[in-house]
Amino acid sequence: MAIEYNLITTNTDGDFRGTSYVDKETAINLVYRSLKSSYTQNYIDNSKVELEVKMDKEVYENLFEITGSVDEGTRVYINDDPVDVYGGSFEETVLLNEEGIHEFRIKAVTSNGRSRTETRYVDYMIENANIEFYRFKSVSDEQTIFLQGKVETNGVPTRLYIDDYKMQIGSDGTFLLPYQLDIGDNVLNFVTENDYGKTTSVRKYIRFEPAAPDLVGVAEYPEVVTSKTIEIRGEVRDLNDDDPVLVVNDDIIAVDSNGEFAVKVRLVPGKNRILFEVKNKYNQSSEYEKIIAFEPEEPEMELYVAEQTSKARITAKARITNMAYSPALMKARINNEYVEVDSSGYFEAQVSLEEGSNTILFEAEDPDGLKTSIEKTIVFRIGSPKLSIDDIKETSSGAFIVSGHVYDESDRSPVVTVNGESVRVDYLGNWKYLLETDAPENEVIVVRAVNAFGKEAIVESKIK
Repeated sequence: MAIEYNLITTNTDGDFRGTSYVDKETAINLVYRSLKSSYTQNYIDNSKVELEVKMDKEVYENLFEITGSVDEGTRVYINDDPVDVYGGSFEETVLLNEEGIHEFRIKAVTSNGRSRTETRYVDYMIENANIEFYRFKSVSDEQTIFLQGKVETNGVPTRLYIDDYKMQIGSDGTFLLPYQLDIGDNVLNFVTENDYGKTTSVRKYIRFEPAAPDLVGVAEYPEVVTSKTIEIRGEVRDLNDDDPVLVVNDDIIAVDSNGEFAVKVRLVPGKNRILFEVKNKYNQSSEYEKIIAFEPEEPEMELYVAEQTSKARITAKARITNMAYSPALMKARINNEYVEVDSSGYFEAQVSLEEGSNTILFEAEDPDGLKTSIEKTIVFRIGSPKLSIDDIKETSSGAFIVSGHVYDESDRSPVVTVNGESVRVDYLGNWKYLLETDAPENEVIVVRAVNAFGKEAIVESKIK
């Protein structure tokens, strides 16, 4: 411009210098034109610097990303801090320390010094924590419930309270807490508070209506039985009471720690009404009525008597096999004589027989008057005594000892004679006789045994 206005000339030595003075107005005009030309050229150069920036204008978490792209070899700065550029792309995670609008200056600088700056703003808004509840019911029949759910903290440390009690929150925001309800309506106040002082309040309503206890097992028993006494077993279940009270026909029945019980009930012939009532600590009760018909059967007996015998006195024995009552309450008779029934139902008596057929009458009767009678015929056949002689022994004086044994099933004391003379028989049936003779080689010894029924046995022997 100086040359244009002929303000300078060139000398022969190659230098140039001014040739005339410039007034103030001309100088200002020259400076303005120079600055304008320089700025325009610089703007044109910088606008050619590639810089593309992507970032959200609003965020709700304290971490967010600034991404973008530049020409290869270009350096990038965010708020004057350099960031890594790979293949012309950059990605930077930024931490926001407080809520509000934050300014970020993203500057791209080329290798030849040209630069371009983009200014962006992000509004960091911290949301209140959100509480999500899992399986929350408005009505519960259990006193102890479990409060469970999740707190959405949005990355900000948050605390959860229920009725001023601080609950434990897992690293993923989940929580689980057992909670005791009162009968009726319950109001649960949940409050969250994060490190920025932001709070959330949630009010939940739940009604506790305790259920009545359940009776399990008693319905499984038959409606008709033949036993006088039955034992009913069952179980009491209650969600809220470990010790409910069980009453059966006005009698309190013990229930163990597992809720199980056993009760014996005496029945009368016909239909029997059994009333079960169970009540918990909340005065909730359940009733169950069971009708059991007792149809007693006539006593049945097994007899233990042989068809025939050679014994004059036997033990007649029988057993009651289907007692509906205790054996002590049963009555039994043999040939019209009362006998005792033992704990297993057996009863017996000694019976004397006559030769030939004998009839034995067995009778059983229960307290209800049901009777059973059975006649048993047994044949008594009288046999002869069994008689034997031992070897005859000679004494030192020349006499001989004759001995032997006698046995009779029908007579404990059969009579024994040796050559017509009675000899003594001991309790084992052994007998002994002293024979004196001058001619033993000609002596015939005759031994006879006779029982009370006139049956006899004869054995003869000689001295050898």
